[in-house]
Amino acid sequence: MNVRLSIKWIPVDERTRFEAIVNETADMECGSTTVSLSRLKIVDFSSIVFAESTGVLVKSGRGLLLFENMAGKNIAVIAGTTNARAVRDQVARRNLSARIIEFGDRQEGIAALARGDVDGFASDRLVLLALAQAANLQDVVLLPEDLSFEPLAIMLPRGDWAFRLAANTALARVFRSGEIVGLYTKYLGGVGQGTSNWAGVVFIFGGLPE
Repeated sequence: MNVRLSIKWIPVDERTRFEAIVNETADMECGSTTVSLSRLKIVDFSSIVFAESTGVLVKSGRGLLLFENMAGKNIAVIAGTTNARAVRDQVARRNLSARIIEFGDRQEGIAALARGDVDGFASDRLVLLALAQAANLQDVVLLPEDLSFEPLAIMLPRGDWAFRLAANTALARVFRSGEIVGLYTKYLGGVGQGTSNWAGVVFIFGGLPE
């Protein structure tokens, strides 16, 4: 028996996505949200649906070829994100004198890079490519390093095991059937480098058995 669900879409951003789940404004959040132990203290997550890494988008032709070249430069990050934490960790680990500037959302970050207010903008690599494509930025390039591992999943309310099981059951069927390959190709294939290097691993482990 097929059940038709009525879906209400709730717009959120990097700042409001957790609040929407915690206060039950929304039942799930589907975005590029990384699973972390600190976040599991306030929300729950589905099985991993994608895997990414933190990258840095820079203007081309500026001699910025590696993350080490960001010494003395300004790097934009989104406040409160795992990407911001990864950049700070890498700057400290490599003892770079880079200045980290926080913005409220990704649109502000990409706009600052386009204007030349910052030398680099750090976020999920695929997100950076999509933002540059949407803004029609032609003179940008991604630095080659992966600065972190970012396992992405659907954010869910804490404590509702039945809802989490229902979400994971549906996801497992999509992965096991191979339907996920077509979905990835349809929505991500046209964005620069396409899917991440970890996509194949996600394909395998996403297909949980019944």
